[in-house]
Amino acid sequence: MKTSAIPLDQLPPAFRRLASLAPLDATDLKALEAAAHAPRTAAAKRDFTGSLSSASGPVLILDGWALRACLLSDGRRQITELFLPGDIISSEPTDQRSSYSIGAITAVTWCALDPASAAPGTGLNQALCAVELLKEQALRRHIVRLGRLDALDRLADWLLELYARLDSAGSCVGNTMPLPLTQEVIGDALGLTSVHVNRTLSALRREGLIEVQGGRAIILNADRCRAMVGLN
Repeated sequence: MKTSAIPLDQLPPAFRRLASLAPLDATDLKALEAAAHAPRTAAAKRDFTGSLSSASGPVLILDGWALRACLLSDGRRQITELFLPGDIISSEPTDQRSSYSIGAITAVTWCALDPASAAPGTGLNQALCAVELLKEQALRRHIVRLGRLDALDRLADWLLELYARLDSAGSCVGNTMPLPLTQEVIGDALGLTSVHVNRTLSALRREGLIEVQGGRAIILNADRCRAMVGLN
């Protein structure tokens, strides 16, 4: 994909992710900076669904990790999306009866983009469309992941996807990425119990594939993970 003429490593992570998906010019970056100068925050482990309703335009995650989840009547939870820096939280009609909510995993900083700055024909519009396209592709892949992959392959494939997303924002160092997720959160995203997640992480480490420790994940052998998963 084309990139911005401005060196990516000089941009904040969220802007860098967008600039990796479409060429952003000075006007696009100025619009992003203007939006970022009016940030909103959400504390870790807090629901901020209601705060998003006041957003006048697309919501951009500037920093932190968030999730969209469905809470079942018996207390079980299915995480349907993770939001990382550079991701857009799509607006959806919500009310008090909705089972879906947006929550902060870590402390989150977000802002609302001016719709006029992302009008069709702008680089920012191209970047936002690319984010939405990647989101659709990821959701389709996740259906296959949950429906056809065993726990080992499911977790390996999911971690590779997170690495790719984080790396495009410049958040990875070598083969290491941040992973501020509990085993419960991982399980809720992948349809596994915490015990099963623990066992699967241990198996990935024993196989020399991926190691998770201290809030980070180390991709020890990405090629073997891809071959094992069997998905392009």
